[in-house]
Amino acid sequence: MLTNISVALALTAGLLPANHATATIRYTEYDIPHIVAHDYRSLGYGQGYAAAKANSCTIADGVITLRGERSRLFGPGATTTMFNRASDNLTSDIYFKAVDVGPLLDQPSPTVRRMVGGYTAGYNAYLAERHPSACPELLSPMTDSNRPMAAA
Repeated sequence: MLTNISVALALTAGLLPANHATATIRYTEYDIPHIVAHDYRSLGYGQGYAAAKANSCTIADGVITLRGERSRLFGPGATTTMFNRASDNLTSDIYFKAVDVGPLLDQPSPTVRRMVGGYTAGYNAYLAERHPSACPELLSPMTDSNRPMAAA
């Protein structure tokens, strides 16, 4: 579980380099993505792109929560996110701004870090194409400048 948390935080923090990645994504008749890639970074890219296409608003909600920005966007009152158990946005923000993620960010293997870096790049590529969205005001790229804390 700790690896899952560190991968999610690294992804949200945008700590992984934005190297080039390519993948082929084919969708079945039920809109299920099938990704073909030649390396883990490209596989992550395809996964991030497909995830953003299907769930950009949900992903954005999680990113906003992990960055500790819920109060700024939704006010300090009752929270509506499924990403934490805080009863209000302000409590959630205080918690996530205080978490020291530095020790967690070094835990994933280089392979996992490449895949997460590809996911970040794929998510950002989808956003850069400016597709219609139900939540355009919430969508922002995952970048190093949005890190919740500096890595140790």
